Amino acid sequence: MTSDDDAAGGIFASLPRQSTRGQRAARAAVVTVLSAGCLGWIAFPPVGPLGDHSPVPACADADGTVLYADIDADGLRDKISDPGREGEHLSVTFGGPRSGSPVTASEARTWYQTLYTSRFDGARTMGTVGDFDGDGYPDLVLLSSLPDQGDIPQESMPIHEVRYGPLARDLRSSRTHKLSMPPGEVYGMRAGDIDGDGRDELSVWSSSGDGMISPRVAEQNGEGVRARTPVAQDGFPPGSESLARSASRRYPRGGDWLSNGACKRS
Repeated sequence: MTSDDDAAGGIFASLPRQSTRGQRAARAAVVTVLSAGCLGWIAFPPVGPLGDHSPVPACADADGTVLYADIDADGLRDKISDPGREGEHLSVTFGGPRSGSPVTASEARTWYQTLYTSRFDGARTMGTVGDFDGDGYPDLVLLSSLPDQGDIPQESMPIHEVRYGPLARDLRSSRTHKLSMPPGEVYGMRAGDIDGDGRDELSVWSSSGDGMISPRVAEQNGEGVRARTPVAQDGFPPGSESLARSASRRYPRGGDWLSNGACKRS
């Protein structure tokens, strides 16, 4: 075989190897994309169907611990219960023939959020419902709080978000933004229209250092809910009295579901 034949043979012999390497790289890229897509779907699955009914006015029971509001925009009021109005025992029972079992704040976490918060000892998940952006649809504040280590407040909220309504029946939303709060363990929270502007504010009790708890107010700010400066009110040591017993005296006035008005008895 001549040298020209050897050269030609060498060129053609190398082509399949180059093609094979390219195919392997392409297959690897496809696998990578598919794997990332699957992991993304598991961590952040698509939001279920959302209703398109116009907002339905909300109302509360006589003591303000139960709110009746249309969470999923199907035109029917749902029952939002929060005994003690501290957020930790929030549950939503949907109205209509497919009501099902109540959905709690802990159950509202995504698969990824549940796995992530399980890494922390003493994590407490809580939530509250209010119309923070003033569009007439109830929104959900969801957070998980960790116990402080010592007297200095720490960044201790692995989950801190606002899910804007309408919400799906697993309490997820197509529009979720950040809840911005100062560091510190959260002991309780509730929503209500404090200043009468037609939008709910978030009242939060959280640690403020030196073993004290301070009230804070957060409100719609840009694309999320952000805390104002601490309310000018003396704190009290954790455990000295329950938030439920002291709510009427210590929470900012009007920070309650009763700001929606009491439900009329039939």
